[in-house]
Amino acid sequence: MDVSDPNGDDNGPGNYAYPTSDNFHAGAFDIEAFRVIESPDGATTTFKLKVRDLSPTFGSPLGAQLVDVYVHDPAAAAANTSTAASFTQRNYVIDPASAWSRLVEVQGFGQRYIDAHGTTLGTVNISANAISRFITFSVPTASLGGTPASGWGFTVVLTGQDGFSPDQARSFAPTPQPYQFGVCATASPDAHCTFDPNRVPKAMDVLTPALVAQSDELDYTVHNPVTLQDITIP
Repeated sequence: MDVSDPNGDDNGPGNYAYPTSDNFHAGAFDIEAFRVIESPDGATTTFKLKVRDLSPTFGSPLGAQLVDVYVHDPAAAAANTSTAASFTQRNYVIDPASAWSRLVEVQGFGQRYIDAHGTTLGTVNISANAISRFITFSVPTASLGGTPASGWGFTVVLTGQDGFSPDQARSFAPTPQPYQFGVCATASPDAHCTFDPNRVPKAMDVLTPALVAQSDELDYTVHNPVTLQDITIP
């Protein structure tokens, strides 16, 4: 699987703004491409996420980013799937048709690889390259419960990492602060901007299926809860 994502949509539903500290580089939360690759021997599944800027941040090659890949296996029993986000504080859910049986979460200072019951499934191999701007992470294919093939889906979410946050994701303020995202770049009476910053979906960029606009999918003034859909292998 190899999909591309538009440049410049790293603003959630269209109104989010980056923190103001110079630790954060333009494009750090902008997905450009996502790939799923099987090793020739079938033993390893590798995910590759390309961002517009992958400058080392906070002393890590991928110190700014928090990547979640919710894996939908069409053969998984319903009892072994979930529609919950990695943490409830992320303020979104996964569409039931995209319900996940595996969650792969990677960042510069930790990782999370679990099944829908919260059981840790092993260690994710993570690397990042500032030149190619790919975050690369792989798991043993057997641990996914099968080999990704036609009908498998991936809900991909990029936001900011914050190790001091209970949900590991950077928080939001009404307008950008040195180390908080802004719900809006400047104060405004618009309903998007007056919304409780603790309730907005923590998603700077997502991959959306055809005919689904990110600006609509993440619009928390329209959708309660915000519900994310996967992209599927044809």
